[in-house]
Amino acid sequence: MTAVAGDARARLASLPAPALWLIAARLKTVSLSQVPVLAGAWRAGEGFRLDVTVAAMIATATIQISGTNLWNDAADAARGVDQLRSLGPPRMTALGLSTAPRQGARRCELRARATFAGLCSSRSAAGRSSGSGWCR
Repeated sequence: MTAVAGDARARLASLPAPALWLIAARLKTVSLSQVPVLAGAWRAGEGFRLDVTVAAMIATATIQISGTNLWNDAADAARGVDQLRSLGPPRMTALGLSTAPRQGARRCELRARATFAGLCSSRSAAGRSSGSGWCR
């Protein structure tokens, strides 16, 4: 490990775990997943529904983070593609600050949340809500 990469790793290692997950999530890329949702909401015109739009935005954001960003971090580290001096945000798995199994568990959790948000969006768009109130 180079001195620069070692210094970056040491600074990152001192951060609390939630901060590391936020860095690994690469939140700057989430806006890319929101554009199609916003375009669809705009296109809906008078049929616009805020609840459906918000649920869809939550679903696409969690898919972007879990299905793209966290997966890419773990997969690139496993293949040896990520170098310690790669451009862009820090690669948590390559730096040894996370492991592929830990990334996988977080991806599963986020995908479950995305599925829930997508189901809520679908139920709301169809005009149905759950009797238990979990999707209003």
